[in-house]
Amino acid sequence: MPSNYLLVIFSLCLWVRASHCKSVSPTQREFFLFSLFPQFPLRRLPAGVSEGRQEIYDCWCLGWSDPEHPDIEAIEDAIRGANELGFNSRGGPLVEAIINATKPKSVRNYGPGRLEEGQIATVDFFTEKMDYSTEKLGRIQCSVKLIHCSEDIAYPLHHTEELLQRLVDAGVDVELEVVSDAPHFGTVTNAIEINSLLHDFLMKQTTSDVPLPLEEVTSPYQSMLIAEGWSPDHENEDSDEDDLVFYTTSFVS
Repeated sequence: MPSNYLLVIFSLCLWVRASHCKSVSPTQREFFLFSLFPQFPLRRLPAGVSEGRQEIYDCWCLGWSDPEHPDIEAIEDAIRGANELGFNSRGGPLVEAIINATKPKSVRNYGPGRLEEGQIATVDFFTEKMDYSTEKLGRIQCSVKLIHCSEDIAYPLHHTEELLQRLVDAGVDVELEVVSDAPHFGTVTNAIEINSLLHDFLMKQTTSDVPLPLEEVTSPYQSMLIAEGWSPDHENEDSDEDDLVFYTTSFVS
């Protein structure tokens, strides 16, 4: 292992256990935490979030109550609820492609015969999480960058500010940045801005030699999204919820 290397944890919804963030000597390695949707160290969820997640899951279960004759309307209600949570019901070529590409995987992972796993992954994981004491948060001995998406309908800014204050009280080197006009899944709708924040955070923290960037980078998901109708040439313009095309029959056949 090199004597000096950079380790970055990019956290999307999932919060790294504080006990895993051990003290690290900067002469041996550099360790940073960049957290987007940083709600997990707080046990208390904002009002309505638990109920909303449960409602989406219940619609999903209703749709699969008879696997031989799925209730398409209930399934689409669940999908629309998830889109409202993640994207504020925004549409656009990229959002629509993501929704349609993930549906077969959702059926495989959380469909008939595995509905209980869906409850655990989409509801219980969020509502039954552990709290983090100031002592545990104080074990984080790396720089932390919190990113809050301003238009997140589930997690308001004051929720992230509460986490910020708890980290400050625990002695953690932490800062907060708010991304304007970004929904819960701002990494999709505001990718350029969030990528820039990550880049600037790394450049500010690291003392290592930084390699030159690649001239071109292709997402490993690009071919899958293209197959669902997205094109790299499309601008990710929003569309009304009613304009979303779900192609439901493609995953219930």
